Amino acid sequence: MMNQFEPLYTKAELIVKSLQNDLTDQERLSLNEWLAESAANQALYNDLTNEATLASELAILAKFDAQADWQKIAKQTIGEQNKTATIVDFSYRKWLSAAAILLIACLGVFQFWVSRNNRNSISKISKHPIIDIAPGGNKATLKLADGTIIILNDSVNGFQATQQNVKLVIQNGEITYQSLGQDNEIIYNTITTPRGGQYKLLLDDGTKVWLNAASSIKYPTAFSGDERIVELTGEGYFEVAHDASKPFKVLLPGIGKVDAIGTAFNINAYSDEHITKTTLVQGKVKVAFGSKTDFLIPGQQAQLFPSGQLLVLNQVDVDEVVAWKNGQFIFKQMNVENIMKQIGRWYEIEVIYNGPVSQETFSGIVSRNSHLMEVLKIMEEGGVRFKIDGKKISVY
Repeated sequence: MMNQFEPLYTKAELIVKSLQNDLTDQERLSLNEWLAESAANQALYNDLTNEATLASELAILAKFDAQADWQKIAKQTIGEQNKTATIVDFSYRKWLSAAAILLIACLGVFQFWVSRNNRNSISKISKHPIIDIAPGGNKATLKLADGTIIILNDSVNGFQATQQNVKLVIQNGEITYQSLGQDNEIIYNTITTPRGGQYKLLLDDGTKVWLNAASSIKYPTAFSGDERIVELTGEGYFEVAHDASKPFKVLLPGIGKVDAIGTAFNINAYSDEHITKTTLVQGKVKVAFGSKTDFLIPGQQAQLFPSGQLLVLNQVDVDEVVAWKNGQFIFKQMNVENIMKQIGRWYEIEVIYNGPVSQETFSGIVSRNSHLMEVLKIMEEGGVRFKIDGKKISVY
């Protein structure tokens, strides 16, 4: 079976060789035929050979090491016999060649350019003046055991309270609980993040919890007994403090539970998602959904479908799964609908689809600190059109 990237590499190699004036007659013919297939192909070629446009596109490449990456690609596309001379004589044209092939092969943006002739800028298709939307941040509400509600944000620093024998401290977007002594009565607090919010929590036992947007976690202010149990809706990342005598359990209302001892894992259990996902980063967990159970090892992901089917995937991209916790969006061959769900939650916007949803998939890495326009650019490059009206975005 042909590798799915081979056609991509072939076109990239022809572009590189054309920049180096190193095309054979047959290769030149192939390149010209490809250019003649569509205006989009010609536009792609023109952009990749234009210094100003290329420099602009390269601005999205964080930590780009042109020479190191060129050496890797030179082995595959130019051949070992030319590699040494190419690296030693790293002229502007050869750097440009490396940049061109990296933009195509490494970022996977070729699909963006194929439909680029159909795209319109966001500012042109919106009928209203556009005010760029800022990203979400540390926002949540804390409900204490007595029903008191505390609004949490970055301005709430140094707040302290005592609930029975537990001290609560709010500082720098994080809530910390500290036991002051034993107490037989278990009392619960609940943290809820809105759309556009996130928050971090340090439980009484030392377990760290990151709560994504539109999520909530109910937990005891201090653990007692032979189990540590919390209840989650939405998405959370857990770094569980090791205590073999007290298993840590995450209950997912109406879905099941995840048992862990001294481990790190991510749970995505949004009600509007088709699949509930538990991804193990380190340690070991047991997932239990109804009568179905399974054990995960690092790099595996358990997927629960609405039908009740439990599927375990091996070696998923953990960095992509936990990108939100690390302040990033990482999209790897992700469709429009799934991307817009993440964007909608984080930027607190309503997404409206006009007509059939594009089946294109997109790849890219964007900081979650970016304004909305910068994130939408990923899909705009692929021909997806948007109309922005306040907190509503229409997708075409």
